Parts: sequence; structure tokens; C-alpha cells
Amino acid sequence: MRSTIFYKSGIMCPEGDGGADKSPVKEEGKGSTGRTEPKDVSEQIAMNDAKKNPFENIPGEREVEKIIENLSDSRWKGWEKWQIVYRTNSGKTITIHFSYDPKNGLFDDFKFK
Repeated sequence: MRSTIFYKSGIMCPEGDGGADKSPVKEEGKGSTGRTEPKDVSEQIAMNDAKKNPFENIPGEREVEKIIENLSDSRWKGWEKWQIVYRTNSGKTITIHFSYDPKNGLFDDFKFK
């Protein structure tokens, strides 16, 4: 049984919390370091899902991993870089990176790779 992380107004809240609306997480808006516009519907769906459930891991369908422990870019100094890899039914792979501040629970820079 997989666990789902829910958000209310961009804030993580416990599973089963009646107030959870699965809203996208709030992005800090410190800039972007890559492509943010989807090329097709599959990418749009993946990006929407990534922003609603950044840490939900579904082996074989959606795999999440931390790829950098401590970013050096001054905008995200001390933040982590995470990666979500989606595998569609048609065999397409969609990779999304994002930055996460574990100290304050903040997100930023969701982009396609």
C-alpha cells in the first residue's frame, strides 16, 4: 500500500486530513534553470502531478530520488535537488527536477530534463 502526501494551499498535511485539496505546492519563485513549458499532454500531466505529489514514489510508474544533497547556486544554497522519472504506458520517459528546502519545507524550480 503506497502512501500519498497531500497538500493544502501548498502546505504538506497528513493523509486523511479532510482539508487536503491536493493543490500544487507553492513555489518560491527564485527563478528557473531549465524548460518549464510542456511539449505535449503527457508532459503537462506529469508536471501537474509532480507539483501536487513531489515525494510520492510508485515503483515502475513514478520514481522519486534525491540527486544532490546541497545545492551551490546562491538562490538555493543548502537546498536539495530531486528528480521524478515518469514512465508512460507508451514507453515514454518524462523526467522532472525540482529544488527542495528540507529545513523549511519549501519547493522551487520544477523543470523538464
